[in-house]
Amino acid sequence: MKILLVAATFAEITPFVEQYELISGEEVRIGIFQLKILVSGAGMVATAYALGKEIALQQPDLIINVGIAGAISDALNIGDLVHITSEHQYGFGAENQGDFLSASALGLIQSSDEELHARPLPVAFTALVSAVSQMKSGKGITVQTVHGNSDSIEQMKNNVAGALTESMEGAAVFYAAHQAGIPVVEVRCISNKVEPRDRSAWDIPTAISRLNDFLIHVFASNSSEASKTF
Repeated sequence: MKILLVAATFAEITPFVEQYELISGEEVRIGIFQLKILVSGAGMVATAYALGKEIALQQPDLIINVGIAGAISDALNIGDLVHITSEHQYGFGAENQGDFLSASALGLIQSSDEELHARPLPVAFTALVSAVSQMKSGKGITVQTVHGNSDSIEQMKNNVAGALTESMEGAAVFYAAHQAGIPVVEVRCISNKVEPRDRSAWDIPTAISRLNDFLIHVFASNSSEASKTF
């Protein structure tokens, strides 16, 4: 199975890369998996370009997108792992006086492309299927501007009910995978709450550590850690 592991920044996957002595852009075999790392760069534009280029060169059997994220849902805490099963392109459309017109309402995209859903997980990757089944799961939103103002946060929560997390890349990964017909799994670890911006309340090291524990576990699928809970 050929797997493409996508992260926006190298820092988000450094412990996993060091564990397996990986080099970005090179394929390595880990057990039954042929793995390639793609550090896409932050944001939807960089991610879409990097993924489009990579998929054109060599179509993987599975894309795994990982990274840290902000928690929209009050049910999530810093350090929680979240399985994102759909991604919403937040704010893609036009203002109409006091209203917002979505891109699908404007006829720019199909309504099915406004919220993108993941394809079923490949059952052959049993450790991954088991690990994500233990996580909270649901919708993420992808943004160009991370929310940090109480008014815009309230508006966002009203506009996209039930969203769990926000990131800056998820929808681009889902879209590229959907267009190419490739299953995608997105796992995010919470580094901060989506609230008026206060970096002192963030815990990026814990989020990165927890995320990489997950990655190391799923690729060590035949190890004694197979029963570990995440």
